[in-house]
Amino acid sequence: MLILKRYIGQRILLQLPNGQEVTVVVTEIDRRSAAVKVGIEAPRSISIVRAEIAGRVEPAAKVEWDDPVSN
Repeated sequence: MLILKRYIGQRILLQLPNGQEVTVVVTEIDRRSAAVKVGIEAPRSISIVRAEIAGRVEPAAKVEWDDPVSN
């Protein structure tokens, strides 16, 4: 496991073997609850699911999201 320290607005880029990129952005840090909000920018073909619900999500339950990057 790689552990990185990031601040609000900083990004982590993941280069997939097929050449696609996934970007993780720190958007908010709540010091009281120790929660960190992250934004994930990825091609629509990549499914993004929280680990704790990964086994419960059906493929047909995918949601179409607006793509703020291309707007």
